[in-house]
Amino acid sequence: MPDTQFELNKNNAAQYVLEKTNIFNKTDPIDVQEVSNENDNSEADGYINFVFRLSQNGKSYILKQARPYTRVRILDALPLPVERNFLEYVSFVLRDGLAKGAAPKVFFADAENGVFIMEDLAAKNLRVMRFQLNEGREFPGFAQKFATFLARSHFYTSELFLDKDVFRALQKDFFNVPMRNIMEDVVLRRFVKPGDDSPLGLVGELVWNSPNLRLETLKARDVLIKKTECLVHGDLHTSNIFISDDEMSVIDMEYSFVGPYSYDLGYFLANFVSQYAAFSFNSGFSAEKRARFREYLLNSIAEVLENYFDLFRENFNKDAKPIYKNAPGYLEYLFKDILKETMGFM
Repeated sequence: MPDTQFELNKNNAAQYVLEKTNIFNKTDPIDVQEVSNENDNSEADGYINFVFRLSQNGKSYILKQARPYTRVRILDALPLPVERNFLEYVSFVLRDGLAKGAAPKVFFADAENGVFIMEDLAAKNLRVMRFQLNEGREFPGFAQKFATFLARSHFYTSELFLDKDVFRALQKDFFNVPMRNIMEDVVLRRFVKPGDDSPLGLVGELVWNSPNLRLETLKARDVLIKKTECLVHGDLHTSNIFISDDEMSVIDMEYSFVGPYSYDLGYFLANFVSQYAAFSFNSGFSAEKRARFREYLLNSIAEVLENYFDLFRENFNKDAKPIYKNAPGYLEYLFKDILKETMGFM
């Protein structure tokens, strides 16, 4: 990477896109808005990247730029190289090929400046899933769509399917040390810093001081560090899914690395456990609504797991290497480990 990086803002983003791409015509005005949850929009982008929405004549796109520092400077202690945006761009292309429509379409990438351009999911009336779950919305077809995305992404980037040399190349290209470190040392090792009241603290000291929790967290961390089974999303939660009644799209793949099948599953389904806890006492809903929604959340966890294993088995039976396919009991052995580890990450 160069020592200096061209930084995009509301004043130069339109000209940059006109010079680099053909997605807009060069005569009509282009409206540029910064997408930020600091701009009175609770459903906007988080704290790390610089994101802009560019619109012209009813067409809109999202431009995302990674910088050596975070948008909210209080998080600058996180090691976030700008190369992560190119990995995310490649991840979108790869996963859209594996599960059509489950990742945003991308139109341009500038690896040198940490930029890529993708479709504007909000223009398709998709919204962040977490905020809709907070509203008590249910998505009956979600489990099937999500499991299809995850099972195909996992199986077809694993050594069960890929030539070993190709798999090793994938592992090397997506080793992604800085982003892995956030998961390994911030999310799964926070308890080694007693008294830490930084914004990276995820839960209170009382919880982290539990010896049983520390032991189980270290076990889960061991799985994350030591297993390299497939290309995982790495930060798969309900804020990184845009969804409507008919469509679903998974975003923010900058954390992608080769890790255990169970990590994405457990990390994601923990969100439903969290929602279940919130709806146990959320006073904004009636007792009847809270009970119904908690049942929906539990059913969703079961449906995601059932669909994931069914679809993984289907892909395995169709396309696994003979050495695995012809080994009686191998898939059951694998599924037992995935389920146990998923529960641990949850």
